[in-house]
Amino acid sequence: MSLSSTPCEKCSLLQFKKDLKPTTLKSYASCYDKIRQSFKGNIADQSTEDLVNYIKTETKVSTRLNLLNIIIVVFQMKNKDTFDLIELREKLIDIQNGERKITNAKLTETLPTVKELLDYLDFLSLNKKWIEFIINYLLIHLNCRNADLFIDIVDCVPSETSSNYLVIEDSQIRFIRYIYKTCKTYQKKEDVITDERFIKAVKSLGVRSLILNSCGEKIPLDRVGTNVKRFSFKELGEIIIFKSIMKEATLATVADLSKNRGSAISTLLHFYYTTPS
Repeated sequence: MSLSSTPCEKCSLLQFKKDLKPTTLKSYASCYDKIRQSFKGNIADQSTEDLVNYIKTETKVSTRLNLLNIIIVVFQMKNKDTFDLIELREKLIDIQNGERKITNAKLTETLPTVKELLDYLDFLSLNKKWIEFIINYLLIHLNCRNADLFIDIVDCVPSETSSNYLVIEDSQIRFIRYIYKTCKTYQKKEDVITDERFIKAVKSLGVRSLILNSCGEKIPLDRVGTNVKRFSFKELGEIIIFKSIMKEATLATVADLSKNRGSAISTLLHFYYTTPS
């Protein structure tokens, strides 16, 4: 079978998973193409043994898992047996979880303190670095992920749900989120921020998109992460900043962090929590 058959299986895969986010579908397509380059026929036409041997050539566990997930989905589409593939996935997940624990343990020694993060907010506010202040404030106080910061600043509650919004009101800022990791489960998420520095920062920027490109246009959703990292404390990015906050969290505050983050408490305790010394 020639490579010309690729679009049929690939398109079927993307249609099968059409409810996923565009960025996830883009990743699926990239992984599919990577696998197909190593085989003459469609993925569904290959033996489980050959595909598993191919997966094992990858060094990174995360890459192995990404490719394996594509193979599993394709096999599921074709009603082919996935027992061995799913068993391999479970083993790889165990390995990945072990690696994450080691990485988190090492990070706890070098992560910034919460005081450092808060002092940085003071610096940004005093120096009127409004964009940086807003981004870091939301990362620190509301534990936002990258997608949460796909934001437009507006002066009235919008009817559109294609963005997140900072709504300017008299004595507060209403933070409305439609786009975030668990939005399909929780729908619209809303917080009210009354911090005077935050209100001043948002009002100083005025009605506009929060993060703009060099042409003054709103950056696309798939570029938010790169820009958030650039504007964050020491360019650490949202995950490291959250780990810094989790490092000093108490069991009493983890529930609030879980709500803000959109992650189960068990997930936070398993991957991020370090018992305070």
